[in-house]
Amino acid sequence: MDSQSQNHRIEEVIKRIAYTDPAAPAIVSSKYNPFSYSQLVWQIDHVAGVLSKSGLRRSARIAISVKDTATAALAIVAVACSASAIPLDQNLAESEIETRLKLLDVDAVCVFVGENTVTRSVAEKQGIAIIELMPQDKYELAFSMVDPKIPPKNQLDDPTLDSVAVIFQTSGTTAEPKLVPCLHSGLLATAERTRTWFNLNKHDRCLSIMPPYFSHGLTFTILAPFLSGGSVAFPASHTQVNLAEWFGELKPTWFSASPTTHLAISEMLGSTLSGLKHNLRMAVAGGAQLPESVRSSLQLSLGIPVFAEYGMTETSQISANLPAPGLYKSGTVGIPPSDTVIVAGPDGTNVPKGEKGEILVRGQNVMKGYLNGPELNQAAFSQGWFRTGDIGSFDEEGFLMIHGRIKELISRGGEKISPFEIERVLLTHPDVLEAVAFAVPHPRLGEDVGAAVVLRPGATVAAEEFRQLMSSQLSWNKVPRRVHIRESIPKGPGGKALRKKLSEVCLFMSSEEQANLSDVVLGKELLGMWRRLLQNDNLTIDDDFFECGGDSLLAIELLLEVEQLTGKTLPSSTIFETGTVRKLLKRVTATDKVQPQESVLVGSEQGKIIHFFHGDFTYGGVAVKTFSKMLGTDYLINAIPPHLPHEGKWPDSIEDMAKEKLQKILERQPNGPYVLLGHCNGALVAFEAARLLVSMGKEVKAVVMVDPIIMSVRRSAQFIFTVVDFVMRLMGVQKNKRRKPLIWIHKKLLRMDRMTKDFWRRALFFFQKTGHQKRSSGKKMKNLFSNLRHFQKFSPEWKEHKNIRQHYDNAFFDYKPLSLNVPVLYISGQFSGGAWRRIAEDTVYINISRGNHGSLRGQSYAQSVVDKIRDLINR
Repeated sequence: MDSQSQNHRIEEVIKRIAYTDPAAPAIVSSKYNPFSYSQLVWQIDHVAGVLSKSGLRRSARIAISVKDTATAALAIVAVACSASAIPLDQNLAESEIETRLKLLDVDAVCVFVGENTVTRSVAEKQGIAIIELMPQDKYELAFSMVDPKIPPKNQLDDPTLDSVAVIFQTSGTTAEPKLVPCLHSGLLATAERTRTWFNLNKHDRCLSIMPPYFSHGLTFTILAPFLSGGSVAFPASHTQVNLAEWFGELKPTWFSASPTTHLAISEMLGSTLSGLKHNLRMAVAGGAQLPESVRSSLQLSLGIPVFAEYGMTETSQISANLPAPGLYKSGTVGIPPSDTVIVAGPDGTNVPKGEKGEILVRGQNVMKGYLNGPELNQAAFSQGWFRTGDIGSFDEEGFLMIHGRIKELISRGGEKISPFEIERVLLTHPDVLEAVAFAVPHPRLGEDVGAAVVLRPGATVAAEEFRQLMSSQLSWNKVPRRVHIRESIPKGPGGKALRKKLSEVCLFMSSEEQANLSDVVLGKELLGMWRRLLQNDNLTIDDDFFECGGDSLLAIELLLEVEQLTGKTLPSSTIFETGTVRKLLKRVTATDKVQPQESVLVGSEQGKIIHFFHGDFTYGGVAVKTFSKMLGTDYLINAIPPHLPHEGKWPDSIEDMAKEKLQKILERQPNGPYVLLGHCNGALVAFEAARLLVSMGKEVKAVVMVDPIIMSVRRSAQFIFTVVDFVMRLMGVQKNKRRKPLIWIHKKLLRMDRMTKDFWRRALFFFQKTGHQKRSSGKKMKNLFSNLRHFQKFSPEWKEHKNIRQHYDNAFFDYKPLSLNVPVLYISGQFSGGAWRRIAEDTVYINISRGNHGSLRGQSYAQSVVDKIRDLINR
């Protein structure tokens, strides 16, 4: 492409190349026959003719939604020559497609014939014209367009140099994406810059493995080769690395990819292939910083230079390290073209070399402004310069270095820390494949430093080793208090690490902690105690108890609560020795873990088995250990937890839950007689499991139900449900909408039942006591009255698991227990159990004990349950 080509449109440059050598390959692919420049021109003219006939010309906006990468790229280029092409990401959800089509106000959507994509269905709903692309042959890339027969519009003339060729959508700070228009002139200027930088010519072939709906994929790896007279190679898959296909069969001379893809190529080269035959002369890394270890490995394995490139959707390519005789410097992104980039301070003026500031860009390759909102442009431009939002600096030789995004800087007590500094140090460790630093909330500093790493296969590194490495190369305030070892780093579609998501995921859980859900749940409860006693909801698991305002009295109070929660006796010095939730969690769970997450036996191996459906979503092991100690060596507890969402598909009914848990019983005890104990939701599952055992001909000796949460056993409640349902029917409420109000009434009746019973129980004990006991009970009565309007909400564990609670609320409402001729012991501190006599005939033993729904963890309440169990079994 000569220097004058910048004064023409994209299609004219392509046609000039085709006129010189019409048979030259423009596209090669593993799925199609070679596609020449003459065919490319035919495709451009065909699309132009169909769009013109349909009244879609210069100002028309045509969205392209095609799954096949090669076809999508060809369609985007062809449409861009006659209208504004809008590449759509095939991974977007339906709601995101709806937002984009409305925001872009598209005139038509291009889809491949026979492809039932989400975009097609959304376009049909919105009344947008559909243009179908029909293949000429299975092995031919060319396609024909079906005339959509759109009513003629007042369109302008053919595209000029300054008309919009492509509109990209890039993520923004709001729910809507930013719309980035790319002019013909800007794309030609970018192509010319790329050609000059990397000495591209007609003999070069680029392996296109970046999706064409991204700016880097389209402008850098597709348009730049086309406008330089070279060719583009499309593999069968741009996500599954196939070195033999990518570098052998397709014979590219260069490629550009994200750091993630470079890492995958490097790993495959090092583990499976050596001496790979290829025609590559260079590789380029874009989208994010490429770790030096990966770059060195690629250069050694392939024998080619790997250049760092810097750009963004709004600016295309800004700067890059160059092949000889150009300038190159490791750790930088090269020297930008003269008078196109500055590094500015907060006042907008250029900062001296070596100092950090925001990178500002200008030039023909920079967009003129976003399409959706003048307020975006006002914030994005400053005196003709585009504000990239990136932090950079120039060294003494003029090389540009990137230090991260302004929004990604960690503000630790007002001091700005670049995550890149931390990542560079972590990546020097020989066992680290990937490293990402990010901000984590801190109660006093605002933000603190966090980090996550992915290790090489088979490597094991202690987190403390990373801290020692960083301490030797970074100041103490930049060293993360914790390095999370993960199996993978969450990334966006462009390959950039999602730091915000990492911050949310790693704030509490490390990969080791995620593997043991019981530790995580116990840690959350401990953190809740920490925050409540210190009256600070912003505390994290690494904040020191005493630094945050704790004293010796609070420490003793905390220790007592921890002992009650875990059922373990801890030394009085525990809080002083641990100091943080994380350290205390390790101390508590170091030995004798008390939370069974699966069906486990607790107690003497010779004891009689009691199958305990503890029903606790958070830390049921507390009650399990308490019961085990009280029952002694005569009994053995088979602890069966409730269903949780991490187990996979969730049973929707109590009956289905019992069916799935029945195997846990039969595995431990193939033959009866059986004793089943259940608390809360577990009481209902235990009752239903007993019915299943009886139906199988098994002997069930007893069922003990502690505080089952259900109102369906009461005729009064059934009458209320029937009346309300009848009224809603008369009002014309649909069946699927009547269910939610009924479940709400079910919950309110339960809370009223608890409130009423608890009120009279407390009142009775108030009149029985005297003196100090009365004053103490008076305070409790006052607290009770203050909570009446709230109907004594469920326990804190339920609050933390709202989705679980809703699921079980539905199951409670639907459950209609059938009669069971088995001795049933009903024990409750807050619910009335008389209605269960009707369900279990005359074999129900009811004992209303002191306590509340959460008292099962307490020693006295648990002891009363154990005593009744012994009496029932002996009887």
